Amino acid sequence: GILGLEDKDCTIPSQYICEKVSCGTLFNLSESHIGTITSPGYPHEFEKAIECTWKIQGDNGTNDGRIAFKFNTFDLKDGDYLEIRHCSEESDVEKIISGDFTDSLLVVPASSIEIRYLSLYSWEYDIGQPSMMHIDWKYETCGEHWAVQPKDKGYIRSPGYPNEYENETSCLWTLVSNNGVNG
Repeated sequence: GILGLEDKDCTIPSQYICEKVSCGTLFNLSESHIGTITSPGYPHEFEKAIECTWKIQGDNGTNDGRIAFKFNTFDLKDGDYLEIRHCSEESDVEKIISGDFTDSLLVVPASSIEIRYLSLYSWEYDIGQPSMMHIDWKYETCGEHWAVQPKDKGYIRSPGYPNEYENETSCLWTLVSNNGVNG
C-alpha cells in the first residue's frame, strides 16, 4: 500500500501495518565540512515507510561555497525519492533523484542545504531489493568573487597551486565589473 505524504500511520486489514518513521540530523558547517548520509540501518534494509530530513547548515552570511555529494550507493525503488533544496522557505527544489544514481557526483552551489528522503512503501511485504543509499558530502569554498576595474590584473589559480588538487574538485570564480566591458 501507499502512504499519503501527510499520513502519520495506517492500519490495513490482513495484518498489514505501517508507520512512518522519521529520521535525519543537522550537520553544522562550523563543526565539520564533511559528512555521510545513509538510509536507516544501512547497509541493511529498513522495515517501515520513512521520511528523513538532513540539514547541512552554514554560517550566516556564508554563500560562496558549494556542497559536493558523492553517491557511493544509491538505488531507490519506485515511489521513493531524494529531494535536495536550499534552506529557505521560498526555495524551489534544486534536484529530485530516484532510481539508480550510484557512483554519481552532484555539486550544489550553497552553504545551507536540506535533503529530504521519502519512502512511501513498507518493505515488510514486498519482494525484491529495498531502497538503499550511502552518500558522502563535503563543503567546498574553492574559487572567489571579485569586483574588478578595467585596469585590474590578477591570476586565477587552481586550489593549492602549485600542488595538485583532489579529483572532482569544483571551483567557481566570479568577476564583476560595474564599468562595462573594454576590449
